[in-house]
Amino acid sequence: MEGRVKFYKSGDGYGFIQGEDGQEYYFNIRAVKDLDVRIQREDFAHFDVQEPKKNSGRKASAVNIEIYKPRRESPNRVVCPNCGKECVPRLAFQNGHPTESCCPFCDGLVRRFSYCFIATAVYQDNLAPEVIALRRFRNEVLYSNWFGTLLVKLYYRTSPPIADFISRHPFLISVIKPFLDRLASRYC
Repeated sequence: MEGRVKFYKSGDGYGFIQGEDGQEYYFNIRAVKDLDVRIQREDFAHFDVQEPKKNSGRKASAVNIEIYKPRRESPNRVVCPNCGKECVPRLAFQNGHPTESCCPFCDGLVRRFSYCFIATAVYQDNLAPEVIALRRFRNEVLYSNWFGTLLVKLYYRTSPPIADFISRHPFLISVIKPFLDRLASRYC
């Protein structure tokens, strides 16, 4: 099938394609064949339709992206959303992990990095489909209300040491993984 990328969140690795049939198809970064392509809205996509599992929407697999918009030569340059200048953002780190990128001209926030610390510790891969699904849960469910937003803030404040502890104890991974699998299966 053919379609256009309707939405893609590169930091979280998932998006939706508007198919030629008018339907929306969910995809994640693992379904994209050429990972060197920077995916953006309105890019043209060829994809296969995957049969939906119980309680899940339509999915795209074997996604080939064709660039729709002309791209800049340097993939490191972005347009600052604050001052509008093209720049290579500076990274800010905390505890050895990048937390955000800032414009070198106006010092405005370009991008905030968010991690699923516990899910990454359990699945041992930041781009595992389950981790991507849990990010989608965070974005679509938790961030949609004030209480969920409060839970996410609390999670980011407390989870790094917990994730470190979990990653060093395989027994805990085997206990936590079934719970995360059930939650992720609703958003995969």
